[in-house]
Amino acid sequence: MWQRFTERARRVVFSAQEEAGRLGENYVSTEHLLLGLLREQDSVAARILDRMGVSLARIRSEMERSITRGEGRHGQDMQLTPRAKRVIDLSYDEARLLDNNYIGTEHLLLGLIREGDGLAGRVLSKLGVTLERVQSEVKFVQDNPDKAEMPVKAPPPKPTTLRDSLPWLYEQAAPKPLPRVHVIDSHTGGEPTRLVVSGAPHLGTGSLSDKLALFRDRYDQFRSATVNEPRGSEGMVGALLVAPTQEECVTGVIFFNNVGFLGMCGHGMIGVVTTLAYLNFITPGEHKIETPVGMVSVVLHEGGEVSVTNVPSYRYRESVSVEVEGIGTVTGDIAYGGNWFYLVEGHGQELTMQNIEALTDYTWRIRQALAANGIKGADGQEVDHIELFAPSPKEGVDSRNFVLCPGKAYDRSPCGTGTSAKLACLVADGKLQPGEVWRQESVTGSVFEGSVAIVDGQVIPTIKGRAHINGEAVLLLDPADPLCWGIRGE
Repeated sequence: MWQRFTERARRVVFSAQEEAGRLGENYVSTEHLLLGLLREQDSVAARILDRMGVSLARIRSEMERSITRGEGRHGQDMQLTPRAKRVIDLSYDEARLLDNNYIGTEHLLLGLIREGDGLAGRVLSKLGVTLERVQSEVKFVQDNPDKAEMPVKAPPPKPTTLRDSLPWLYEQAAPKPLPRVHVIDSHTGGEPTRLVVSGAPHLGTGSLSDKLALFRDRYDQFRSATVNEPRGSEGMVGALLVAPTQEECVTGVIFFNNVGFLGMCGHGMIGVVTTLAYLNFITPGEHKIETPVGMVSVVLHEGGEVSVTNVPSYRYRESVSVEVEGIGTVTGDIAYGGNWFYLVEGHGQELTMQNIEALTDYTWRIRQALAANGIKGADGQEVDHIELFAPSPKEGVDSRNFVLCPGKAYDRSPCGTGTSAKLACLVADGKLQPGEVWRQESVTGSVFEGSVAIVDGQVIPTIKGRAHINGEAVLLLDPADPLCWGIRGE
């Protein structure tokens, strides 16, 4: 029977083993088979689910909420549970009933549904994936052979028993795979976002702030491995989807970069929404997403642009001066837009790509001076973003900026939280009224549109921009690699 599995169906079984190990289990059960199936995003099963309006990301989200983690894997033995064995048997039975001489992902999906009593079957049933509907879609595939998977080679004679054909699944120790992290990359105005789809550590069931604290305190090496070189770059921002604590939210998200974690990230949120749409997790319209600093409302527009209504933003202190080594006195505003910013005008610097090195040195000196002089945001929080402003040479654009992020990398986009902080300062100065549009350009030339609403005396900014998907990959974490956990810049 093993020889009758298509290449994708074989990968599902291997991936199920990896998922079981990730979840700390010593066996492969139905939920692990379903998680393995979800990895094959261009399979017949995935296309069937898509035609039924059920996204793979939605199934994975439901699975992650329902699964109870094991106590940790012991040894290398990885056997199928009786339920999982029955799924394999039923998959073979479905292929036989359909007169197929191969077993593909569609047959595995039918087997998971027919088994029914396992966690995988219960989750699929909850999402409306019924045996009758899937059988109907499989028949459609049968009538359209170009949409079906084909076996790797002609099937051999039928073995006598399932145990004869798959002994390594039933009796032998499975080969130990490298931990895998599935990511999807996008960029928003040039600034990269790497969304972790699967393979991340489990962060418990507490609040988003609790999950962020756990991530920071216990799993910081995963952050570094994901976004730092040699897999990432200094400008990359990571995003990890987590279960929300508020029912109206479609997901929660934690943002991180090359040196730490971010409360919010405007360009990153636009990238997350665009990626969720790519995964068929959301459709155009309004959605709510939970972050460690509060709930954010987003709108995915029909044309692909994304509007992010941010957390309340405000100017904390106006015209704060600091002596900067090698520069002299610098004066700027301290403002909050989901992160803390020091905003400077009248600096005399040329905000161009040709001047990046000098701008980085200039803003890094300012940040060091703020820290040395104890100049902080509310509640003693570090002001870790420095933002320079100057007029834009583009007609119809109100301003150009250069933003230095906490890890000493500059923001290629106009910076969503930085633009939010700027809008709050404009409102405080009486230079921007609710509903008016402010166009903010980055040093790379990309533009965000910003506007504000005043709700209960608070400034609520909305940032509009566009992201593009530019990569999908599986990162491998090899403990034998001395740089497995990234080249840390901090």
